[in-house]
Amino acid sequence: MRLVTLLVAAFALPFAACDLITGSDEPEPGPPAYITVVSGNGQTGCVSDTLPEPVVVHVIDRTGLGVPDVELRWLVGYTESNPDVYGTTVPNPSRTDEHGLSSVRVVLREVEEVYWINVSARPHPDSGAINTRLTARASTSPYWCDRD
Repeated sequence: MRLVTLLVAAFALPFAACDLITGSDEPEPGPPAYITVVSGNGQTGCVSDTLPEPVVVHVIDRTGLGVPDVELRWLVGYTESNPDVYGTTVPNPSRTDEHGLSSVRVVLREVEEVYWINVSARPHPDSGAINTRLTARASTSPYWCDRD
């Protein structure tokens, strides 16, 4: 009986110590691996105006845990052949919160077009960037632009 008690104590001690050190039994996220879109993709807004809803993304590790404090860079354009910036995001760059979420407002330019919104992060200075792309449409239609 004494041997069983010692074995159980020896096995459980490292796990108990881990909870005491971190103060949590929640797993720590690994490095960022993916950027997923939560909301805001496919919106239509008026030219030269802010999209109606924020764009929200989630940075996760390989197991799906949100990764906090990741810097995200945003580009807004409307043609692949001319990748000049044709819109802005506020803020830029943005950072993920404690759950791995980041939200920006997108301001489109004066051209009626389908815009792409690219968001990227560099998990480590020596690694490649991770990124994802969304779209939005700028319109001059009274349906989108004359709402009060």
